[in-house]
Amino acid sequence: MTGMTPRYRVTPLTDVHSIFDAETALAAMDSGKPLGDGHDPHGDNVRRAHFAALAMRAYGELAGTAESESALLTIQDFLTDLRHLLDALSGLSDEETDGYPRGIEGLLANDRYDEEIRGVL
Repeated sequence: MTGMTPRYRVTPLTDVHSIFDAETALAAMDSGKPLGDGHDPHGDNVRRAHFAALAMRAYGELAGTAESESALLTIQDFLTDLRHLLDALSGLSDEETDGYPRGIEGLLANDRYDEEIRGVL
């Protein structure tokens, strides 16, 4: 992927504080079109960001941070809790995990973010 310009990053949000604010702003940007036809990589990535914000909003509502705390605090808390979940799943066999890594480092090393922001996927 070296040398390819990341042309399809989601436009940075401004004037948002909580994950509720971020999800609301991304909902306004989301076209609602299905993912994956390859004709609108930027729109696909806005949609992916909106999906993630919806998940973070649901988590924030459970954790009590959705409207009162920084969006980044909600994400940090979620990532910490995700590590606890990965600890709980660490005893699964390779067959049970379909070969995916069991730890956060391995999962992040195999993500597709670079391909998505460059329009490869």
